[in-house]
Amino acid sequence: ELGDGWGALQSVPVLAALAEIEGDYADAVARQTEGARLAEELGLAAEASNCLGGLGRLALLAGDWERARLLHERALRTAAEHGHLYGEVFALMGLALGARRSGDLDDAERRLRAMLDDYPSSTAGKHLIEVELGFVAELRGLPARAAAHQARGLAHARRLDEPRAVALSLEGTAG
Repeated sequence: ELGDGWGALQSVPVLAALAEIEGDYADAVARQTEGARLAEELGLAAEASNCLGGLGRLALLAGDWERARLLHERALRTAAEHGHLYGEVFALMGLALGARRSGDLDDAERRLRAMLDDYPSSTAGKHLIEVELGFVAELRGLPARAAAHQARGLAHARRLDEPRAVALSLEGTAG
């Protein structure tokens, strides 16, 4: 309300996440779009990358694989150009998720392995990478490889002690 662009930008992640949690994807998209505009206007590349990645995530949730890919690629470029490692990893995961969901298993696996090999990762990150590699292996008809990835994912999930992570791993194991 004060016209402070930086201040308005600080509210974007929280308000967009709240809208997403409530299922109001239109509001979440509007907030992330405004956040990307403000960040670019202010020359804040990390924040712009985060908002673009958030828009890509929302496109994934809507099943719009092409839009998700374009937004995540833009987020990745922006993050990489400005040394924003978190933004790179977030965008790469979005690209991997979209590739798997759209059936491009080679691209999904390539991106997941790059994250595993080339980027530092938390236990939560390793969990999601292993689960996704398990889903890719399952879709390729490789049950032993899928089971091995899912078992590693489940081990990470148990270390996290986060119920949603454990549930995702159990879903993968059941596959």
